[in-house]
Amino acid sequence: MPLFRRAKIINNFDLIVDCTDKLLSNWSAMPSHHVHCDIVRQCQNLLLEIFGLISFDYNLDALNEYDSNHNELTRALHVFMSSCALVFYSPPIVGTLYTHLNYRHRQAKAIIERHIYQLMDNEMAQTRESRAERKRTCLIASLVASLQEDEEAEAKKSEDKKTGLSRAEVLQEILAFMVAGFETTSTALAWFIHAMSKYPDVQNKIKEELMSVSVNQNLTLNQLDSLVYLDCVINEILRFYPITSGTVRTLTADDRLPESNFQLNKGDSVLIPFYNLAHNTQHWSIDTESFAPERFLDKDKNHHPYALLPFGGGHRQCIGQALARFELKVIIARMLQRVTFGDGGPKINSGGHFTGLTMQPKHVGVTIEFS
Repeated sequence: MPLFRRAKIINNFDLIVDCTDKLLSNWSAMPSHHVHCDIVRQCQNLLLEIFGLISFDYNLDALNEYDSNHNELTRALHVFMSSCALVFYSPPIVGTLYTHLNYRHRQAKAIIERHIYQLMDNEMAQTRESRAERKRTCLIASLVASLQEDEEAEAKKSEDKKTGLSRAEVLQEILAFMVAGFETTSTALAWFIHAMSKYPDVQNKIKEELMSVSVNQNLTLNQLDSLVYLDCVINEILRFYPITSGTVRTLTADDRLPESNFQLNKGDSVLIPFYNLAHNTQHWSIDTESFAPERFLDKDKNHHPYALLPFGGGHRQCIGQALARFELKVIIARMLQRVTFGDGGPKINSGGHFTGLTMQPKHVGVTIEFS
């Protein structure tokens, strides 16, 4: 997947800045005293628009949500995401009944399938040479390149002899990338905005670092790479506010836990709790309940590699983590060049979280002051 390598990722720098500027323009149209209570949704729309353009060359027009011509695929994705969160944490029978009986979910799924199949058909209509070139930079081109030439013949083969992917399988892959490609990063961005409203000293340090590399409001890739403190803040956001509660791995061989000598057997499923690891005092020198980005400059710079797993670990770690970190850094730097986030009040900006597909902030209410 060349798309997820840094050499390709950095080519999207201007695109990410332009999308962020569009959101900033929306914010600037609001009264200065306005308290934004829909930050999670706005972050989702921003990352959805960015990911659509990067991965599919498709403008979801997500940042014009309140326009009457708002893209129906974007609306359907939001409905589908809310349904997925409910189904994911429900007993299987409840989830099955919901997806079969809920009209909004079925309608959203039909709209998504229609649009994705159209994207696939548009890609297949390209010349072979064009598709071969686009495969290096476009996710949908890469996935379409794996389509089976004769789906009917492949369906008759045993699983171990099948080659390529069916149209239905490519549809599921694209949908999975769409959901994972914006939901997690947008949640991290929403937590960042909430944190900046609560920790103005950290926000000011980021602004000072930005001023030290650029006295005007231009932002270049070289300047971005020099923002070391911002890297620390992003790491602390991912540590202090884990995006997901954990992950599960299945043992492929018998094993024992080293300290407790607890027996684990092949086939057992083991929960790896991200929050517990990131807040375990055994693995961190600085108080784990303190929001302290400086830890990554000093005592906790060389923390245990498995104490912080925002993107998982091993060969099944998140394929898009480099893209997610790059998006976050560009968006945050661009935002703080122009705005300051303030606390909207103890009730509407009290934080907390609710668990959907990610652990999203529950109460975020911030003011946005342009400078």
